[in-house]
Amino acid sequence: MIIKDVPGDGNCLLWAVMVSYLEQVKTDEEQFKKRYKALFGVESDWNRIFNFNDFDFKDKKMWA
Repeated sequence: MIIKDVPGDGNCLLWAVMVSYLEQVKTDEEQFKKRYKALFGVESDWNRIFNFNDFDFKDKKMWA
C-alpha cells in the first residue's frame, strides 16, 4: 500500500480521487484525457493537470 500526500487546501477529497485515478495513466496522454473527461465531463484544460509540475506527489510506503 502506498500513501500519497495531497495538498491540504480544502479540496483534499478532490485531489485524492483525481490523483489516484489519473496518476495511473500519467504517461499515456490519450488515456489521461479520457479519464479526465470521465471525472470532469469536459476535455478542456486536461493538459493543465497533465503538465502540472506537482502532480507527482510524494509516495509514503506503509509497509516495507
